[in-house]
Amino acid sequence: MGSDTLPHWVLWMQALATPTIAVIGSWVAWQQMRISSRRLDFDLYDRRFAVFVAARTLIGEVVSKVEVSIEAMRTFNLGVEDAPFLLDEKTNLYLTELRKQAAAVQSFKNMGQYQRQYSEALQWFGQQVDGQILQSKFLPTLSFAQRKRSC
Repeated sequence: MGSDTLPHWVLWMQALATPTIAVIGSWVAWQQMRISSRRLDFDLYDRRFAVFVAARTLIGEVVSKVEVSIEAMRTFNLGVEDAPFLLDEKTNLYLTELRKQAAAVQSFKNMGQYQRQYSEALQWFGQQVDGQILQSKFLPTLSFAQRKRSC
């Protein structure tokens, strides 16, 4: 039985089958791309938030104990070691300044001749909490409201 004997509606269905399958396949691929993009955002958020927590923990220790333990510095350094790959340059510069100020608190605590530098470093940490500077530095990378989607 040749194609000449098939009803016209069957011929139309055969002709439309390939484009229909292509459109459905494209739609499925687009949906998978959107899901992958959102998954990447979620994974990046978790890793960026861990860096934020490491910074917040260090600031909290300095403000509450008025010193920086070696363990706190080690925990901070481990917590932010991936930051250059996850955060923008501005936030990474802030983390470098945080490390520098923590080292100043740690170094100058028991040195009487460096009391001014010690006090300035402690004051800097106080400003990070009072002025919510830490939150403002991380807000652009941790805010879902400001995310722009390419898909």
